[in-house]
Amino acid sequence: MAEKRGPFRQLRALRRQLREQFGVLARFGEFCTVGLVGATIYLTVISLLDENMPLHLAAFGGGIVGLISVYSINRQVTFDDRERRGWWRQLGEYALVNSAGFVVNWMITTHFGTQWRAIPLGVQGAACIGIVVGAFFNFTAAYIFVFRK
Repeated sequence: MAEKRGPFRQLRALRRQLREQFGVLARFGEFCTVGLVGATIYLTVISLLDENMPLHLAAFGGGIVGLISVYSINRQVTFDDRERRGWWRQLGEYALVNSAGFVVNWMITTHFGTQWRAIPLGVQGAACIGIVVGAFFNFTAAYIFVFRK
């Protein structure tokens, strides 16, 4: 396959090299980076919408825009070499996987957060553990079920 031209040629070469050297760990790093982009999009949308509507609607809108953005980026970047089915069908599968990952995150955060409440930053520490485990769960499920080889 001919090398694509354009401003991202060097980034694609670096990504290929990292994938060859680190395998699935490199792809997990891409997935987490896309997740940070999604969190930024989510926070931006909430900030924009919060001034004109109730917070629960702003948060819902931010969640939808963030989910669609992260799905689209992961489909084009992180899982660009994986199977593609219909865009909407795969988005539904991705949303389902992410919902399950949210439940995993929530269960860990509430379990440890309740036990660690008396410790300074204990709840935040529990939330961080929940985020890491949830991200690993989401990546694994997306890798196996949504973006199959």
